[in-house]
Amino acid sequence: MFCQRCIRLFVVAIILSSQVWKAEGALADPFQSAPITVPAQKVAPRPRHVDPVPEPEPEPTIPQASVAPALDPDAAFWQAIAGSDKVADFEEYVRRYPSGRYVSVAQEKIGVLKRPRKRATFTGSPSQLTGGERVWTYEIQNTVPHDTEKRVAITWKVFRTGPYCKSLGLPNVTVQSLPHGGTARLGATQGMPTGCESAIEVMGIFYKPSPGFTGQDQLVYRRKGDYSSGGWDTLVTVKILVE
Repeated sequence: MFCQRCIRLFVVAIILSSQVWKAEGALADPFQSAPITVPAQKVAPRPRHVDPVPEPEPEPTIPQASVAPALDPDAAFWQAIAGSDKVADFEEYVRRYPSGRYVSVAQEKIGVLKRPRKRATFTGSPSQLTGGERVWTYEIQNTVPHDTEKRVAITWKVFRTGPYCKSLGLPNVTVQSLPHGGTARLGATQGMPTGCESAIEVMGIFYKPSPGFTGQDQLVYRRKGDYSSGGWDTLVTVKILVE
């Protein structure tokens, strides 16, 4: 009887003790580890890949073509015929534009072109000059309008193969005697030497009468000799009739 009572008391004591220990946390399960709290690490957010937006290309600039001012019909027609040597062209201009700005010039051109043209004539022969100098002497006759400059003679340095001619450059020419009623000058120009089928570069002798001058005039030029003249110089007298 006593033992059973002791056992009961012992059991009660154990129960009471376990409740006190549980309240104080002394009977925690030794095999269960306390939860480990790991501080959260701040992870930087990964940057999002964004494709770059291309900048819009500038629109191409189309250059504006410069437009030349249109010529009025009067000026356009005149430009087309200004270099013509046909009387009909200038007569047509006067017919179309009787009050045009170039009527007076056109009428003057008509008058010049309607004048009878006289071709230059020349004669020549080798001659013996004082001092034993041998030259070719020629005489040319030409007609010049009183109000314009005209080429009165040409001279050349040429290589010939039949009718084919090739210019060998300009010859050496000097004016020996100046005209009294006008002015003379030398200048490169296009001309057709005797026997050639096409024009080549030649030396031209030009004459321009003084204002108001008409009648007879003359000039003399000298061309230095070369193989084409047998080494002889050429002395040319140009007789001019100013009309």
